[in-house]
Amino acid sequence: MLLAVDVGNTNIVPGVFAPDGRLVADWRWATDNARMPDEYAALLCWALADAQITRGAITGMVLSSVVPPLTNTFRELAQRCLLDLVAHVSPVPLAHRRRLGCGHGRHGSSHPALTSTA
Repeated sequence: MLLAVDVGNTNIVPGVFAPDGRLVADWRWATDNARMPDEYAALLCWALADAQITRGAITGMVLSSVVPPLTNTFRELAQRCLLDLVAHVSPVPLAHRRRLGCGHGRHGSSHPALTSTA
């Protein structure tokens, strides 16, 4: 099974996917930069046990994070709790273009972020 963890500024949303792609279990936790890897590991172990999923059933992990301090926290959690599944983690740069005229200014906006192409 694959453990996927989305670390956002407000919530952390882990989920476990079966080999056939079905979402087997998911949770939503408040993001807390002050929590230590051991605290998140305990929370994860409790959640997995509650869903009757053994740690040994987790064969991989993917992490998406916009909170740099918690990226390292979850890397450490994976190495400690999930038997070194994470051999190498590297950031994936995302390219994007700023859309012009988005948001409430559908009828035109003078906001620099909506009119600039930089």
